[in-house]
Amino acid sequence: MAKLTYKVDDIDIGELMPRCAAYKGYGWRLCQIHSVRTKIGYELTYSLAKDYELHNFRVTVEETEEVPSITPIYACAWMYENEIAELFGVNIENIRLNYDRKLYKLNVETPFK
Repeated sequence: MAKLTYKVDDIDIGELMPRCAAYKGYGWRLCQIHSVRTKIGYELTYSLAKDYELHNFRVTVEETEEVPSITPIYACAWMYENEIAELFGVNIENIRLNYDRKLYKLNVETPFK
């Protein structure tokens, strides 16, 4: 039976796009993007999987910092990115299918900010 491996790398925001592109080229799929509020902004974790391996790239950004959309690489990221932008207020730029913070009907703007 294959052994499951799990890895977490803290990376700079400038490494996100090249790393996603490289992994996509090697056949890795996007599993999820997770957001958590921090004292200075946000922590975003991008999880990619292939076979029995799971690699996570963790990016920490300040509240006003712009985060590049990975939808040019992983088109399926549009839902995660729209949700994170709407619920947390993360500034994700150039989402291919952008709902402009109208994905959900919310009583409170950016409830997890």
